[in-house]
Amino acid sequence: MLEFDEKNKIMTKIVETDLKEQKLMERYHIQEAIVNSWDVFTKEIGLPEIRLIGTEINPHKSVKDRIDILAFDENDSNIIIFELKRDKEKEQLLQSISYAGMINTWTSNDIIESIKDNNDLKELFQNEEIDFGIKIVLIAESFEPEVILTSDWLRTIYGLNISAYTIKLHKFNGKILMDIEQKYPLKELSDVYEARRKRSIESNSNEKNVTWENIKERVEYPYGKNAIDYLLEKYSGDAIRRRFTSVKSKDGINNIIIHFGIKYINIYSFVKNKENGKEVLKTIFGNDFEINEWEKGLSFNIYKEDDYKKFIEWLEI
Repeated sequence: MLEFDEKNKIMTKIVETDLKEQKLMERYHIQEAIVNSWDVFTKEIGLPEIRLIGTEINPHKSVKDRIDILAFDENDSNIIIFELKRDKEKEQLLQSISYAGMINTWTSNDIIESIKDNNDLKELFQNEEIDFGIKIVLIAESFEPEVILTSDWLRTIYGLNISAYTIKLHKFNGKILMDIEQKYPLKELSDVYEARRKRSIESNSNEKNVTWENIKERVEYPYGKNAIDYLLEKYSGDAIRRRFTSVKSKDGINNIIIHFGIKYINIYSFVKNKENGKEVLKTIFGNDFEINEWEKGLSFNIYKEDDYKKFIEWLEI
């Protein structure tokens, strides 16, 4: 932050400071200042109409934790969790998410019990059971890159309404100046974030609508369609994950999973004695057949129709 001297046409840097240097705590100073200046603060962060529920709110009777500030946005029926930190702390995001999970179990009565000195807001929740959503607002002096990246992932992929603001302090003429800056999502890129989130939701929705008919159209090996139809006569399968699970166990090769890839069929199995399992598979496919190990068993790929027939005949399905 710079001081601009209009008369002399010069700029002078204003001295930066921080909460620790000024001996300011998030709870006893910043939190109280936010509550005491509620209208000023909420306008500064672009949420001028949100209403204060209270401070130091217990999110669930099973924990002793307290939410720094809890508010309600009547415009979109969202409860807002404010989590304040001095300096920066990676656990801030995890903590706020855990609070969101606990708040998600609340009823309107829980909200009423948490409201302090706001009878109008209490009446709003007394009239009906409100179906509310949850927003998270992180406030700190700075954020680690992974906090912002994870917030973006949660917002884009899972639609979690989350934002992050930094507090910067400066000393000027014996006073402390505070600058609040939105770090995520960037205001200039809000349209980009929203478009990307919508594309992600549409993509996930499309994946959920996948059927075995879609899979049969995708497989490139000629025997794939018949193989899927044959298995569907005996098992339901999981079209979204393109596989039939726990098809059968035989000769110490257990809980066999048949996964239909685009170019080949992938088989996973759970095997206690991997060497014995390899010997069994070699008697079926030959000594040159490639067999791979994974943590809990063996896996292999089937490319040729002859090998698939050998596999099915061995399983006796």
